[in-house]
Amino acid sequence: MGEAKLRYNEPLLREVVRVVVFRMFVRRMGVTLLVVFGFLVAMLGWLTVRRDTGWMAGLAAPLLLCALPFMANAYIAHRQIMATRYPTKLTPVVTLRYDEEQVHIASELGSASAPWSLITEVWRHSRFWLLIFSPPLHFVVLPLDCLDEQAREFITRKTHRSNV
Repeated sequence: MGEAKLRYNEPLLREVVRVVVFRMFVRRMGVTLLVVFGFLVAMLGWLTVRRDTGWMAGLAAPLLLCALPFMANAYIAHRQIMATRYPTKLTPVVTLRYDEEQVHIASELGSASAPWSLITEVWRHSRFWLLIFSPPLHFVVLPLDCLDEQAREFITRKTHRSNV
């Protein structure tokens, strides 16, 4: 059985939230929507520089004004969820134990175990990995600076079918 002590801090959790919210928007709404959003931002910027107040500006501005609070709300909601799941004010250490059958996570707030087969995806980032457990986006954050090479190889082997 392997074990690792995972430590969390505010900068890491902010980065996790940015990655999760961005990927959530890309997956649920598609790249096309992000391209359209970017086009609207560019068009409104161009129209503003030209001081054009025609119908195109009248169309682009309200669309952006509706989209921005929606995205900000998603970001804030995920920040609050992360703050409750990974409180940095308590002892910010989580014990990760793993063996051939399951992964077990324990902290001051409680513990949970799950078989490796429940992991549907692994999102790999330069500073952390996210073990995704189900479609409503339940995940565990694994800071890479807390995992030795042996732990990384073991997790990669156990989740090889779900690596992203």
